[in-house]
Amino acid sequence: MAGADHVKRRRMRDWRLGGRLLGLALVLGLASCQTTPPPTPAADPEFDQAAELEALNLPVNEALRVRFLPPLAKKFPSGDFVGGLDLEIKFFNVDPATGVASGAALSGTLSTAKRTIVAQRDTYATIWLALGTTIDRKASQYLRAEIRAAGAGDAPVCNGASQACLGYLDIFAFRGLFLGRQAVPDGFVPVPSVLGVLPIGFKVLAQATPPVDGPPPATLGELTSLSGGPFAEQAGNCAASFLTRPGQGLQAVGAGLQAVGAVGGLFQGQTSSFNGTLVTPAQVGDELYGQLLGAGNSKRSVIFIVDDFSNGYELPAAALQPGTDLANLTGQFSHGTLVLHHTLAVLESMDHGTANDVYLISSGAFDGQPYYEYGYLGTEFFVQAVDVGQLNTDSVAGRLQAAMLHYGEVEGASAMVVNMSFAVVPCSVLQDYNSTAGLATFQDYLTALAASNHVGAQYVGDLDELVSTPVDLGSDPLLAFAACPLPSMNGQYCDGTGLDADYPGLAIAQSLFLVASSGNYGNSYPLYPAAAANVVSVGSLAATAGGYAGASYSNLAEVAAPGGLFELASGGDSTVAYAGTSFAAPIVSLFLGIDAMSNVPVCGAPAPGEHPALAYGGTGMVPFYGPNSALAAGCYY
Repeated sequence: MAGADHVKRRRMRDWRLGGRLLGLALVLGLASCQTTPPPTPAADPEFDQAAELEALNLPVNEALRVRFLPPLAKKFPSGDFVGGLDLEIKFFNVDPATGVASGAALSGTLSTAKRTIVAQRDTYATIWLALGTTIDRKASQYLRAEIRAAGAGDAPVCNGASQACLGYLDIFAFRGLFLGRQAVPDGFVPVPSVLGVLPIGFKVLAQATPPVDGPPPATLGELTSLSGGPFAEQAGNCAASFLTRPGQGLQAVGAGLQAVGAVGGLFQGQTSSFNGTLVTPAQVGDELYGQLLGAGNSKRSVIFIVDDFSNGYELPAAALQPGTDLANLTGQFSHGTLVLHHTLAVLESMDHGTANDVYLISSGAFDGQPYYEYGYLGTEFFVQAVDVGQLNTDSVAGRLQAAMLHYGEVEGASAMVVNMSFAVVPCSVLQDYNSTAGLATFQDYLTALAASNHVGAQYVGDLDELVSTPVDLGSDPLLAFAACPLPSMNGQYCDGTGLDADYPGLAIAQSLFLVASSGNYGNSYPLYPAAAANVVSVGSLAATAGGYAGASYSNLAEVAAPGGLFELASGGDSTVAYAGTSFAAPIVSLFLGIDAMSNVPVCGAPAPGEHPALAYGGTGMVPFYGPNSALAAGCYY
């Protein structure tokens, strides 16, 4: 009993000390202002601040040094604490779904230098007057109070591991005296935004505890999604275009164009800000045409543009106007629309009105999807759109195979090229990203995912590779299709046995190339399907004043082709453009499709059972055409 009385007396003494410190902080804070003190908060029968704080039990973040005192915490913390620190508390907006703070510091900074944070030995206390921060026009209802070493700047420091971050407190500033109180997220302290007063007492550990942030787990199923719960690996893989996976849609840009991460979509900016980085599809088309041998053709070919066409097959007219507001185009076209437009624009430049040119014969539709028939040196080839949307890869393979069988059996195309300007990613990752509000880019998503899973900042690249790698690689239907696309190709069954002479119809394709864009994230590896062994991965070259150079945003790949910035429309010092590995891959696909018709192709069909020579498995980014290129080496290097 004596021990219990001692603990009780000590707790009462600590509470009285905390009360004196909080009262002192309030007096000092008000004394430092030369304005009329704020009115005393009116009693609110529906919201009891003391009861709310009494009910709190803030979790202890072992990676941080701050330990809160009652009433924010249920009990007094233990440990080796320090005093005499030069501290500040700055306020930021925070996304309640991701736990990521953003923007510049809001109004209402507290600090030991201004004596709005006071200390007695190793105990710190302050009082936050909500109105001082919430009147800031930039302030949202969701705020983060970062307790930091003084001089850490005006940007958030507590999103990841940082020496400047000692701890933080998340606050829900609800409007009125009770309106919206029921919407407080877990882990947030509710405070009325106008007349709210929040006492904050805390101690600081003498040394930071060992960091708990480490590498990501070995499998996707061990991660916790931002939506809550583990990722569902059994959901399979989806085809995700580079408009959807990174959230890189339509952006207006200025002089910082090269640093903008919206590759894969449309850009808009002042023409003068592009500084010689623009190239036109016609220019690249002329360069590509100059690589064709023109030695006479004898085979028909088809180039399949496999992509997301869920919003139609043609760009809206407004996209071709230089002064258009790109924000108004959201949802009016899909990634595949832009890839198909680019492909046809390159082909259009190959028609100069002479007998040896590539020219359009007709257009129509197969299975409700458009095709374009071209002639070149007396033989026809086709460009066929294949809409796969954001489909599970179970469906993609079947839809593509049906189109290939049609062109092989009905149109007599014995040479085929499949262009895939998309990524194959786990469906559960794509769904989690698309359902999380407040994330501008896929990098923001990775940052939030790393924080919620205690993955260290130095391991975010490993986390990126984990969430970008398809699940069940060995059994994914689309990747299995890439390894063995048809019942037979190149005169052999996929298992290496010969064809039955009585069934020549099984030999659908005599030559087949699978081509895919490597991705726009600056990784040292291509994403799938470009990473598959039988697929030619294509990275992006950026236009420069002296020609082309590797694009900083491009994932590494086997070969590289011009990926922009491609000029779509210009006028009145306003330009709409697009860029990305999505537009480099069709350059390679077009050449292979036209070259395959030739009696003497530059890139011959792979030998039975062999991968195409271009799919050599490296990441050397060898230029596809020009001096010291893959074509100059006959596609073998």
